Parts: sequence; C-alpha cells; structure tokens
Amino acid sequence: MSRSSFSLAVVVVACIAGACRAKPPPDTAAPVVAAPPSERKPAPPAPSSPSTATPAPEAQSPAQQAAANTAVLEQYGAKMDPGSVVIRAKSVLDHRIDRFKEDHGRWPRSLAEAGITRVDLPPGKKVQYNAATGEAKIVDQ
Repeated sequence: MSRSSFSLAVVVVACIAGACRAKPPPDTAAPVVAAPPSERKPAPPAPSSPSTATPAPEAQSPAQQAAANTAVLEQYGAKMDPGSVVIRAKSVLDHRIDRFKEDHGRWPRSLAEAGITRVDLPPGKKVQYNAATGEAKIVDQ
C-alpha cells in the first residue's frame, strides 16, 4: 500500500468512525409559538382612496392601460424601462407563435389564433404581424 492510499484509508476510517462529523451548534433560539386565534388581531383594512382609482379596463384603450399599469408600478417604486417592456413582449410573442407552429404545423393566421389577445406595450407602440412568415414586430404607431 502506497503512502497516499494509506493516508486516504486513515481519513476514510476516521470519517466513518465519526471524527469528521461537525458538532451541531447548541440550540439557543426560543421556539416560535403562534398566538391562539382568540388573541390574534385582525389585519388592518387596505387604504382605499376613490380619487386614485383607475377606470375599468373595458373603458381604457391599450395605451391607457399600459400607462395605468406603469403608474401603479411606479407608485411602489418599480420603474418600467420601455425598452425592457418591448423586449419582454417580443419574447412572449415569438414563444406563442412558435408553439402554435409546433402544434399545428403552420403559422397562425392572426395573433388571436395563436392565443395572443393582449400585449402590454409602452404608449406609442403596436404589434405588426406577418402571417406568411410568422414574424411579429413591435413598431411605432
């Protein structure tokens, strides 16, 4: 037996015997206990202000819906970069169109046939679809 295989054998035997096992840290944390239902406080109601309510989605154009969605996200600190929105929308369009082609063996005649009924785009953008090639482009209005 060579020197390196002997060293390896000693380490393996020592680990099997328990010498390599680390001791767990002592449990010093107190257990978490939930309050009984009778002692729980109800959640505070969500603030509602009718002045900031947006109209129903049926009453808005897609551009207005996109602007309203962006305003809601910005209210919570999220900034929607129009470029990243366009890239995401293009990715979703391509994926759905390709899935339709895989399932049916042809390009969809329209975006609605591929199951695409709504595309969230920044204001001033629209989708242009070529049914002959299956290519969707996002262009300026």
